[in-house]
Amino acid sequence: MRPFQKTFLLIHIILAFNNIILAQPIPKQSIKNIINGKTWTPSLMNSENSQLFLNSLNLKGQVQMQSTIYQNVILGYDLEQDEILATIKTRNNTKRIIALNKSELEEFKFSKAGQDFHFKRGDLIHENLNENTYYQVTITNGLVYVIHRKLIKILRQKTSKYTFKSANNIYIIQKGLIHPIRNRRDLLKIYTNNSSEIKKFIQQNKLKINPKHPMDIIPVVLKYDS
Repeated sequence: MRPFQKTFLLIHIILAFNNIILAQPIPKQSIKNIINGKTWTPSLMNSENSQLFLNSLNLKGQVQMQSTIYQNVILGYDLEQDEILATIKTRNNTKRIIALNKSELEEFKFSKAGQDFHFKRGDLIHENLNENTYYQVTITNGLVYVIHRKLIKILRQKTSKYTFKSANNIYIIQKGLIHPIRNRRDLLKIYTNNSSEIKKFIQQNKLKINPKHPMDIIPVVLKYDS
């Protein structure tokens, strides 16, 4: 076999091997492999409440980065600085909290008190959502319920301390269209066929349909769109 023929054959073997690798299932990796990201520091120490989602840096779950899933990650979500945090061990066996690189982080999940939380980067949910932030998603057969969680800091004049105030936005994505949900009326526009039944369900369960109480919509979409 001539030299150029050997080279040509070798290239084909390499390409075939790469295609086999790309076709493999997504591997589940150890948190030890997550090393990217800057060191996280709170934006304010002089505050009356927490800038962290669920007030916690110890939410055990998983992350997906560049199509690779990492299990048993200790997570936190800084809602004021919009940073997703992971607690890692350094080479000298000390713990460090890092803000994960958004260009690589695609989604993350965890559970707390029996409630599941699933966040995805905006561009992976809908083309009109922000590719630089993450949205909590609940996916049913016919729609995607989306929560954009945000805290803003406000200075209290009497105490000279800051407090963090909720500034959420909530949406329903149906047939490719994004519908902002501000109140019960907006939600019932999605369910025109059984709006009276849903009204009764909301009243019976004392649900508050607005961005301040974003989890209250989840029982509705799970019951009437699952």
